[in-house]
Amino acid sequence: RLYGNAWTCEAVVRALPPHARHYVLRLVAAADDAPFARTMLEGWARERGAHDVAMQWLLNLSIVEELPERRGMLRLNASFREQLGLLLRGLQPPAA
Repeated sequence: RLYGNAWTCEAVVRALPPHARHYVLRLVAAADDAPFARTMLEGWARERGAHDVAMQWLLNLSIVEELPERRGMLRLNASFREQLGLLLRGLQPPAA
């Protein structure tokens, strides 16, 4: 429900640490709802500590969700992906 508004999603992205923001933008750009391995994100970070902080933020804010039925697999929150995707593709009108 929190991520039902594109502008809320933008504000959340702006507040994220740099590595978490990087992960989110890459995942939204993929425009795919397919689950991905946690290890895939580890490959995107140069520093293990920065990766751990980014993952903590993304999981705590429910931007990335763990799939209990598939250990080690994650999925980007569907509402967040949809709303931020609209904003990034310019399909969301500017705020009044």
